[in-house]
Amino acid sequence: MADKLLNLKQVEDLIGFKRTWIYEQVRSGTFPSPIRINSRSRWSHRDVQKWITKQKQRNHRTSFWSRNFLRPFNQSRQVKPLF
Repeated sequence: MADKLLNLKQVEDLIGFKRTWIYEQVRSGTFPSPIRINSRSRWSHRDVQKWITKQKQRNHRTSFWSRNFLRPFNQSRQVKPLF
């Protein structure tokens, strides 16, 4: 099956972020680069979906660690008033 190409509006709708954020992430290397066709930018649907999956996995791992290990440690370090 051929990979569908998405325009900026479709990418915005898919990931929930706007143009400025998307291009900042492209420049920093954390979001897929667009494919340039003439003067237009298009993103590979497959690449954007991989990025979404990676973010979900990363978020799941982060929430697992913070939920099971970091919170009790941070809570135990809170200073309680003496009086």
